[in-house]
Amino acid sequence: MLVSKANIDLALEILTKDKDVIWSIDLETFCPVDNFAAITNKSKPLDKINSKIASLQISTPNGNNLYFNFAHKDGDLDYKYLKIIFDIKDTHKHLIAHNFNFEWTLLYLHGVDLSEFILWDTMIMGWLRDENAPQGLKPSIKKYFNYDMIKYKNVVGEGTMEMITGAEGYEYGMDDAIWTLKLFELYYKAIDVDYYLTFEEPVIKYIALHHIKGQLVDLKDLSDYALEDIEKSQRILNEFPVLKGVNLNSPKQVSNLLFNVLKLPVGKVSKKTGAPSTDKETLHNLILDYAETNPELKAFSEIRSIETRKKLYFKPYPLLVYPDGRWHSEIRHSGTVTGRFSMSSPNLQQMPKRGEGIRIRKVIIPEKEHEFIVSIDWSQIELRMAAHMSQDPKLLDAYRTGKDLHKVSGTNIMKCSYEEISERIAAGDKYAKSCRQKGKTLNFAALYLAGANRLSKFDLLNCTTAEAEEFLEAHKNGYSGYFHNFVNDTLREARDKLYVKTIFGRKRHLPNLTSPIKALKIDAEHQAVNARIQGSCGELMKLAFARLGDENLLYNDDVSFVTPIHDEFVFSMTREGVLKYLKPIKQIMEKTPKGFSVPVEAAASIGINFCDQVDIDDVDNLELYMEKALSFKSKGDWNELR
Repeated sequence: MLVSKANIDLALEILTKDKDVIWSIDLETFCPVDNFAAITNKSKPLDKINSKIASLQISTPNGNNLYFNFAHKDGDLDYKYLKIIFDIKDTHKHLIAHNFNFEWTLLYLHGVDLSEFILWDTMIMGWLRDENAPQGLKPSIKKYFNYDMIKYKNVVGEGTMEMITGAEGYEYGMDDAIWTLKLFELYYKAIDVDYYLTFEEPVIKYIALHHIKGQLVDLKDLSDYALEDIEKSQRILNEFPVLKGVNLNSPKQVSNLLFNVLKLPVGKVSKKTGAPSTDKETLHNLILDYAETNPELKAFSEIRSIETRKKLYFKPYPLLVYPDGRWHSEIRHSGTVTGRFSMSSPNLQQMPKRGEGIRIRKVIIPEKEHEFIVSIDWSQIELRMAAHMSQDPKLLDAYRTGKDLHKVSGTNIMKCSYEEISERIAAGDKYAKSCRQKGKTLNFAALYLAGANRLSKFDLLNCTTAEAEEFLEAHKNGYSGYFHNFVNDTLREARDKLYVKTIFGRKRHLPNLTSPIKALKIDAEHQAVNARIQGSCGELMKLAFARLGDENLLYNDDVSFVTPIHDEFVFSMTREGVLKYLKPIKQIMEKTPKGFSVPVEAAASIGINFCDQVDIDDVDNLELYMEKALSFKSKGDWNELR
């Protein structure tokens, strides 16, 4: 039924009498303004913030299919009817959509808050069913129902939805709502519904709110940084003309430079072409092994770093700022296979955490009425998860007694007691310090089964492959409960079932465990261990995120959630917000499920931007740390920045 002013009362009566508890909904939209240039030839952000609803489609299991025409060429419904429609909810407490982040955002911006509904997102449900499959609506319908849905371009051509009539858009729009309902019915029987309602559904609205609120940014330092990189790049090219004209995105040109011009030894060879490999691992190893003795290679490495910053930050960041001076980045449920959040437009997960590139973080600044950016970071969450899941005695003891795990791992190399390595480090013993550093590297790299060859390339190990093999063997023997029990049990079960589970039961399917190709099989084995630990950490993060939202700690007058970055939650806060809310936020992030074997800790820091941060060692003395954070303020800079 195509709905206009002439028959809106009849449509509302149909929905009121329809006693189904669930609706499948879909929106057709258009954006009347063009705020963005394309980041690449294939990539242009979707501007949901300024988009308008052309139509709303509702399909119910009883067969009622309604197409509300708001802003097609002949649309005459006022947007006030949106709220009237969704207020018919005495029985209709459940809604279905494919990628609910989109519908929730658009409806909220048009005055409709869906917080009271239970939301069934078929994109997320499909991802829970098979995280390896593409989750677009059209490919999913083709895969499961062998039906070819109508293509957008076949309806609007080169135009947009406001340029066609409701009748012209009807079949396309209703197709989405009707087939989303069918997809829901399929997925509902195939997934763990309780898992979905515990970990995925509660955060949908908070992810949408994050996109709507956005992050205030300042690009002045980024612009300065980019100019410095341009000057640095020119100096390098003038000093090393052999690098001029080399396209770093061309494997052929990079290969010619490295192996024909610079005469570096060839490592891996491409199985397809037989040419020397220039993949990421090969380049990393060449730079580690030869950059210090080969000035041209070192210069190549620096140019490469500059080009990476240009690609990831300098080019896209300014293009993604909305007219309101903010990024409205996207947090995505289904962008990873492990269950962790991913991000886009921009992907703030790519922000460097250490090293020269950390300066990029200066772009994130507090809200105009706020003073501080606060970061709260789960401390060694993956290692703590490994302790819980493996029940390794040494890991459990370290976290239960508050020992420095990196020192504990250093004892495996030194073959000494924890007390001895602690005393020798306190006395300035360089060898003991180096053993702790090696222990730290092994803790994070060996956790996911890095081999000796790769470990030898890590700066903090700085050793031969043979030495790395010795360190790795000592490390594995030191944590036999993890490496000899948990890892082996995980791989045994994975090979048997072709999937592994997180602590709460999320599945990671690994069909390549039976692959005849050795490299694919080994990669799947590493993923089996990775998925159990990282996926479980992702579950703790979602539980915390939902609880923060439910307790009004994500957005209020004194706190505004900025972004998740891996194991880090970032907030903008007023002075009052720091004093009132930092501690309870930290406590929620440190809360563990019943029966969790080790304490979870979160470390907080504070600054006037996301880069210049002061570590908070005492949450009961926050005034001191706020004053330290403000000491970063340069004369005049803050007023200009604001």
